[in-house]
Amino acid sequence: MGEGAAARTASSLLVFVVAAALVVLVAGWGFGVDALVRGRAGLAATMPSTALAFVLVAASLLWIQLGPGGAAPALTAAAVIAIYALASLGGRVFLSLKGFDALAPLGPPALPSDGTSPATSMCFLLASACLVALATGTGVRFLTVCATLGLTAGLIAVTGYAFGAQALYRSQFFTAMGLPTAIGFVALFIAVMLLRPTRGWIGVLIGPGPGSAGARRMAPVVVLTPVVLSAAVLFLRRNGLADPDFRLSLYMVILITILAAAVLRNADLENRTAALLAERAEELTRALQRNQLLLREVYHRVRNNLQQVNALLLIEAGPAPDPQVRAGFDATANRIVALSRVHSIMVSSTDEARLGLGVFLNDLCGVLGRSRVGGPASVRAVVDGDDLMLDVDTAVSLGLLINELIGPDRPDSGDVEVRLTRREARCKVRIVHASEAAAPPPTEASRRIIRALVAQLGGEPNEADVDARTVSLRMARRLPEEQRDV
Repeated sequence: MGEGAAARTASSLLVFVVAAALVVLVAGWGFGVDALVRGRAGLAATMPSTALAFVLVAASLLWIQLGPGGAAPALTAAAVIAIYALASLGGRVFLSLKGFDALAPLGPPALPSDGTSPATSMCFLLASACLVALATGTGVRFLTVCATLGLTAGLIAVTGYAFGAQALYRSQFFTAMGLPTAIGFVALFIAVMLLRPTRGWIGVLIGPGPGSAGARRMAPVVVLTPVVLSAAVLFLRRNGLADPDFRLSLYMVILITILAAAVLRNADLENRTAALLAERAEELTRALQRNQLLLREVYHRVRNNLQQVNALLLIEAGPAPDPQVRAGFDATANRIVALSRVHSIMVSSTDEARLGLGVFLNDLCGVLGRSRVGGPASVRAVVDGDDLMLDVDTAVSLGLLINELIGPDRPDSGDVEVRLTRREARCKVRIVHASEAAAPPPTEASRRIIRALVAQLGGEPNEADVDARTVSLRMARRLPEEQRDV
């Protein structure tokens, strides 16, 4: 049951309470229809003041549902109901009065049991507390406790009438609570809890989860089994069909049997659900393994294609007599090789879809160093700041950027240090050459590539930093922070 369905059910119950109370008040007391007041001849009556209090509480709850404007009337109604309940309770305890209605008798002849019972007064006090909690939007746990206590009192009274009104009347707390009053409280407090259906035990019972579904399966058994067995034992006792000790033993054995069957049935359903989930998890694992295999194959094919493109460029550059043309071919081939190396790193990663920044930089610098004159140790990575996860696009752009910033390999290049500093939403990439002569300013083509790559990473390149021998790059946004491995 969703929140919308719960709200509609609550509204229906509140409308029922208002309508029933008005019928009791007008037709029962106004026109003297005793059956509407008592439910059955000889039972305690629902008093006029009780019916009016039901109308006031239920109407206020309906008003709260209309919007924020219902808060003030609801608080006023809560104060009136609380005063009425306290006065009725105080009058019965200290003055032996049966309620306000004893001062102005109306309608059918009053029986000794007629009046406002302490249970009725306490339930209306709980209802006024629920009104305050709903009107102010606070105290959800308090609301649940009050509504549960009121519902329990109503159910005790209804059950007492089902198994014998005289036994119920022997309890001073419920002596004068009429059957219509008890039914009204059950409907009223169920409606109160349905007005906040996502909280408390009612939220667990009507929720969408598997636990809630299991609770709904068990609820009829748990609720109806004691009722049916108690009715059967009561029937045996009244007809003298069984010894009291035997009745108790029979009650215990049947109750244990039924509840054990319900528990085992629920356990069987849970086992089936667990087996189904395990099967689905295994299918997902196999699908993930297939996807990873396909992704690795794609990376291999991309890397092979890049190597073929690089070979074609070198072949084309071979006969070129112009040094500038050859330098252009070499620079392009170097960028293609760098791109291929990034894909090689992704292939070797345990997670082909993303890679940690620190691991990626260390692997990238090792791969770039192996192709330089100084060997693998000539390019070193230094990461300062929190690690984060890179996706494929970001890793490719960052790898090409670092390769472009390092520049072409030269005999006098010396060692190169790649420093990446990350502070909150800003990243700074800095290339430090051991020899200033080994870090000439980038070419115009290289500057354009750097600016484009920085834009892809959400940064704003500073031309002075790009042109400096110690090249700096500041990126204004977080390097895919949303993909960090948490």
